[in-house]
Amino acid sequence: MQTFRPVGSKFNSVIVPGKEWVEGKITGIGSYQEIQYLLSGIMADVGTNPTLVTGGQVWTHELKQRAPDTIKTYSIEQGDSNFAHKFNYGLITELGLNFSRDGCEIDGSFMARALTTGATLTGSPSTVDPEVVMLPTEIDVYYNTTFGTIGTTKLGRAFQANLKISDRFAPVWVLNSLASSYTAHVETAPTVEVELLVEADTEGIQFFPIMRAGTTGYLRIKATSTVQAAGTPYSFQADLAGKVSDVSDFSDEDGVYAITWTMSAAMDTNTNMPLKTVVRNMTASL
Repeated sequence: MQTFRPVGSKFNSVIVPGKEWVEGKITGIGSYQEIQYLLSGIMADVGTNPTLVTGGQVWTHELKQRAPDTIKTYSIEQGDSNFAHKFNYGLITELGLNFSRDGCEIDGSFMARALTTGATLTGSPSTVDPEVVMLPTEIDVYYNTTFGTIGTTKLGRAFQANLKISDRFAPVWVLNSLASSYTAHVETAPTVEVELLVEADTEGIQFFPIMRAGTTGYLRIKATSTVQAAGTPYSFQADLAGKVSDVSDFSDEDGVYAITWTMSAAMDTNTNMPLKTVVRNMTASL
């Protein structure tokens, strides 16, 4: 809001809107059938349809190092026949996938154009079925020092792996009386990192020389369901090429001496993409 208080006055004489938009929070639990909606909005839109393979559908999302990423924007409606509101050009600006033995929790943020009240809801919307949840017993974490061996060395004492993508987009505001909100978006330099809580044993301490040398490593977080998608398990996989950018104090994790390493996405000539996710499910389109 823009305000103006005349000289000699105690109170504002003008309070008028300047920029109007919607902000919201994203929360939930990981679902193999639904995660591609969030990934298509913050990483890259793979088109109307994923790759059809034996055993369901495969959604592959990549964050490029230099080329622009085309993403999916969303319209969101809420309410009932008595009263409803909606907003469009929904941009997912932040997404967190937090894996632990308590489960896979999702958090994040989005922004959208100005709110429309008294809206009419879309008739007979479809749902995403079946609901297949990522269980904590299905999660594995791998770390390898070479790209060719990614996903072969499992961390036996990983307690938490939190993947976060933030600072992804910024709105474009123009002087145009026909524009009630922002007109477009631009990519910003994103923050992409994984916080990895591990036991401070021989395996966990291996990251000290990696940090000191500034070496690029390859981290994989993978969830494989016991539920089948056309004869093949539902699955989610995230691969990060990154460098150790931070380290926590030593801590107590349920009586175990632990330490948290932060790996930040880094340019890598082997992958040309610091972050890639692959989802296998039965969802045929967005």
